[in-house]
Formats: sequence, structure tokens, C-alpha cells
Amino acid sequence: MRLSEIATGRKYTIARFDESKPEMHLKFLSVGIKPGSEVEVERKTTFSKTLFIKVNQSSFFAIRSKEAKMVILDQNK
Repeated sequence: MRLSEIATGRKYTIARFDESKPEMHLKFLSVGIKPGSEVEVERKTTFSKTLFIKVNQSSFFAIRSKEAKMVILDQNK
């Protein structure tokens, strides 16, 4: 499952990043979005173009849907 596909309010763990755009890995890592982190979508804009996410219960980010497609998740139990 990808970050761009999840509903708001559910918590997931980042499993890995899509390998098709390696330059995105550095962008994510530089702001603390990394495998093993817990992530939750707080809200989405109209047409889900932008996602407002919370990472590890303390950091908040706004990312584009096309960037969110690069983040592959595992659902928390």
C-alpha cells in the first residue's frame, strides 16, 4: 500500500521507498521520513493533490500526492 492511497486517521509504518526515483529517498530522509517511521495522514486537499501527514507523532509535513506514491507502507497492527 502507498501513502497516497490511505485514508485519513489510520497509522501505518513506512516499509520502504519506491526504487523508480532514487533522488526522492534523500529528500524524504533529510526531513525524517524514513523506513520504520510511523505515519498518519491528517488531511487531504481537494482531489487529494496534497497530503498533510504526521510522522512519529511529532513532525508534520505537507507533501504532494505524486511524492506520496513513492512511500510504501505496512499497516500497523
